[in-house]
Amino acid sequence: LLALAACQACDLPELDEAARSGYRTTAEESLVALQRLAELAPVNFGHHLRMVEGELARLAGRRNAATVALDEAIFAAQDGGWISDVPIANELAARCCDDPEQARKRWRTARTANAAWGASGRSRQPSTKI
Repeated sequence: LLALAACQACDLPELDEAARSGYRTTAEESLVALQRLAELAPVNFGHHLRMVEGELARLAGRRNAATVALDEAIFAAQDGGWISDVPIANELAARCCDDPEQARKRWRTARTANAAWGASGRSRQPSTKI
């Protein structure tokens, strides 16, 4: 998703504020299209919508709102059978945790979820953050 990539780019330390603002604008514009898709096909796009909303909330410094949105994304992805999106939402949620133990728990859950759907390389990646 373009919106998630734009949100991730906002975290790059080499970007100035103008570049970050441009990426946030891209994410927000993509969010509008994603909202429409989620209205038409909530099982297919609802969890993506909540992930982007969560990332935008995190970027705005609203970590609690971000965590709520990402938890909803996790549950929606699980309910919809989008098992490859469950670890992504958990990784994003880990970045919102102020408590290091909670963050480690999220990273472990992401690693386990990646292994469950066969992403063996990806299942080893989050372990560097635990």
